[in-house]
Amino acid sequence: MHMNGSQALCYVRFRQSLTDFDADQRQQLFLRLLFLRMVEGGNLVRLPTLFKDFQSVVTDLTLDNLMSYIPLALKLGDPQRISYFQIAFNEVTPWQIPGKANASVLLPRLPALQTVIQKAIDAVMVPAPLTDRVSTLVYELTISPTITLTQPATATLIPSPTISGTPTLSPTITQTPTMTLTPTITLSPTITLTPTPGPSPTPAPSTTNTLTPTP
Repeated sequence: MHMNGSQALCYVRFRQSLTDFDADQRQQLFLRLLFLRMVEGGNLVRLPTLFKDFQSVVTDLTLDNLMSYIPLALKLGDPQRISYFQIAFNEVTPWQIPGKANASVLLPRLPALQTVIQKAIDAVMVPAPLTDRVSTLVYELTISPTITLTQPATATLIPSPTISGTPTLSPTITQTPTMTLTPTITLSPTITLTPTPGPSPTPAPSTTNTLTPTP
């Protein structure tokens, strides 16, 4: 379903008769689709214009920062390279706030929550292979008339402080299409005419004129 801005905002904010966990799932889905739409079709060439149009968004990121992250964004354009995790109901404990206010909060269950966090860390530390989808995104952005990527895309992952080492992913994407067209046309018609013998022609009767002199 195609949504405009107001509908999308309602979709991610709606909570009536639903839990916070439902809203979390919808927000994750929205952000995922928004990001994938942004990186496909060479849309990242519009980044300077979008940054100018959305000056109402408060952020410490500069336009130069965002432009430097374009190679990483292209690599994350493959849906298989982003993992999503969510705190479920069995990782928390509802607690009623004392007093007249009829409100409750969710308290984390630390052992269960640590398991979820560890799964997220493990997912980040396992390199995911680049697929043809990433090559397509790089090609779409490269052929745009307003921006050209002249250097191979590289990305550096900064792990958690508790993890030593800094893994670096530096894949090289090479596109060398080869098209070979070798048509072979062979025309060898063979036409044989075999005459059929007919009846022998009958020679015309010979005519002999004899002249007899008169005495």
